[in-house]
Amino acid sequence: MEEILTIQVRCRPGHVLVAVAGEIDISTVPRLRGVLRTVTAGGVRVIVDLDQVSFIDATGLGALAGAAGRAAAGAAACT
Repeated sequence: MEEILTIQVRCRPGHVLVAVAGEIDISTVPRLRGVLRTVTAGGVRVIVDLDQVSFIDATGLGALAGAAGRAAAGAAACT
């Protein structure tokens, strides 16, 4: 089964924009988690655009919650 997920990261003044499109589920969430761990590694606001996400399961919600926790703890950078 092909993973149907695209993730684009754009550095903007004052924040990092992570645009996600497709399906976030148990098979695609490792890619999303990896990207979110990278961008939440340093100090800039992170915005995740889910407008083009057609499906998200509990693992996807968990990845977003984990990233939100790391960002709130003071970690988020544009590398």
